[in-house]
Amino acid sequence: MKKLLKKTISGIVRAEYIEVKPNVRLHITDAGEGRPIVLLPGWPLSDEMYEYQYNDLIKNNFRVIGITLRGFGKSDKPYSAYN
Repeated sequence: MKKLLKKTISGIVRAEYIEVKPNVRLHITDAGEGRPIVLLPGWPLSDEMYEYQYNDLIKNNFRVIGITLRGFGKSDKPYSAYN
């Protein structure tokens, strides 16, 4: 599932979900073009903690991918065990 999140000064930001196992989807923010930088937030936050870094990195010609871990932010919070 892909959707347009917002248009920024430096380009388009996409929000999408990646299914990592049945009924478990992680929320991904994908913005910009160029060499990729992956942002992984610390516990207990989501990739939204990097809202100010996205524009600066995109302006410097990076592709920025923010991944929200299972159980946080807009990612799924299933009650099944982790494995």
